[in-house]
Amino acid sequence: MHLDHTSHPPAIFIETYGCQMNKYDSELIQSILEEAGYVFSTVPEKADVILINTCSVRAHAEERALGRISVLSSWKKASPKRKLGVVGCMAQRLGEALVQLKPYIDFVVGPDGYRDLPQIIRDANTRPIVHIPQNGEEVYQGIFPALDSGVCTWVTISRG
Repeated sequence: MHLDHTSHPPAIFIETYGCQMNKYDSELIQSILEEAGYVFSTVPEKADVILINTCSVRAHAEERALGRISVLSSWKKASPKRKLGVVGCMAQRLGEALVQLKPYIDFVVGPDGYRDLPQIIRDANTRPIVHIPQNGEEVYQGIFPALDSGVCTWVTISRG
């Protein structure tokens, strides 16, 4: 386990909005974070970290996500150690502007930066982190999405 937490690793909750690719990316993010020793909560109220994964392609999804982020400001205020992150293509599109719009966001990570999430979550303590690498070559080779117990899954044909 890569975490430095003496009592327990932070519990993560991922909320996914938008396209099917975001569902796949949420499963990919879960796999990356589980490998780093994080655990997952089934309810946001019990999470130490909430990730909002949303796309910019579907305007309704972006509007819903921005509304939810506003609601989560009270969740953040209830415990200053909690962290709120926004990931996905909306994060990539808005970048620093998202943190300026919602200053209680701890980190913003674009689709090519998911491998760095374990470190970003650890480091996002004193100032917001905006991590929007755009190398165009990240395909997350060797990382398999965390699958739920359902009979369906998503398969990536291309990214971007």
